Amino acid sequence: MWLGLQSGIGFIDYPEFGTRKGLMPLQLNADYSFDDHWAVGGYFGYFNSNYNFIFGNQNLEGKFTGMTGGVRLTLHRSDVFNNMFREVLNIISWDLYTTAFGGIYNRKWDVDDRARSGPEFLEGSKAQYGVVMGLRWHPAPK
Repeated sequence: MWLGLQSGIGFIDYPEFGTRKGLMPLQLNADYSFDDHWAVGGYFGYFNSNYNFIFGNQNLEGKFTGMTGGVRLTLHRSDVFNNMFREVLNIISWDLYTTAFGGIYNRKWDVDDRARSGPEFLEGSKAQYGVVMGLRWHPAPK
């Protein structure tokens, strides 16, 4: 069982106006490897921010909260890379992987009704899915 915690470098929300402060996006994931190549698991993410912005001639405040969760399937392929390209990637310390994920994303705004005219304040849940490729280094080999 592998546990992971990820965070971004900056805010991932919109709108791009005003000033904001809050919690950077955090995601917790857990994966179970059932052989040397495949792992299955789940993830949960949370993010919030507070805004101050000008709407017309009024200074307004708002709060954005986003949550995400779902399942993921990961293929660890460092040894496949080594075989294909005749390279020597240390598969104990380095993990070349591809992850497919699917889940639900929910966003909620607490903002003055006068500012809700634009699409940047839409809220609700929607499906989320995608593929991520990466390379990770394990400082303490397994």
